[in-house]
Amino acid sequence: MTFNEFIAFQYFLQNLDLLKNKVSQYRYMDYDMFCDVTNNFCKTNEFCIAKKVKISENQKKACFLLLDLDESGELE
Repeated sequence: MTFNEFIAFQYFLQNLDLLKNKVSQYRYMDYDMFCDVTNNFCKTNEFCIAKKVKISENQKKACFLLLDLDESGELE
C-alpha cells in the first residue's frame, strides 16, 4: 500500500454515508457492490483524481471483512 492509497482510504472512511445509503437502498451489500462504491468514490474524489490513485484491493477486503460482523459475506 502506498502513502497515497492510505490517504485515499482515509477520505473514503470520512464518507461512510456512501455505504450507509447503499445498504439502506438495497437492504444489504455484498463484496462486489462494496467494490463498486469504492471505485465510484475514487472516480469522483478530488484527491484520487489529482493523485491518480485508487483504493487497493487489500484495503477493500480488509474493510469489508471488518464491517461484516456476522461473516455472512454481506453488509446488512
